[in-house]
Amino acid sequence: MPNPPEIADAKAEALQHRDALAWLIGHSPIGIMALDKDGCVSSVNNTWLAHTQASRAEVLGQHYSQLTPSVGTALIAGALQGTSTLGIRQHIRNRVYDISTYAQQSNAEAQTAGVLVLAIDCTEKARDLSFPLSHRSKH
Repeated sequence: MPNPPEIADAKAEALQHRDALAWLIGHSPIGIMALDKDGCVSSVNNTWLAHTQASRAEVLGQHYSQLTPSVGTALIAGALQGTSTLGIRQHIRNRVYDISTYAQQSNAEAQTAGVLVLAIDCTEKARDLSFPLSHRSKH
């Protein structure tokens, strides 16, 4: 049986890992939004807020269908029904994003417990691919 100092050390280490993970998610270059089973925003990172030009207060608790700009509304509706998607191209505020949705299933009821939505800004990549090869700079 672990003694109290070992338990305290394990708790401190777990808190340190939790804080590090929270920092990584908060500062990820990928926009991340989490929704509960009813489609309301439960968490959002700084990158998502920058992509949508919204404040955390404007987004948290809102139903995804009420967000402006709407981000992958049909994709999110599908994810709430259990269908995940990967890398669907969306145009948001003059930028190009690859949107992926991941449905989190509840083990007990086999129903969607929530949805994770990821947005990767690929505007520059899309712009590079839209130019003919003859117009690309040679290195």
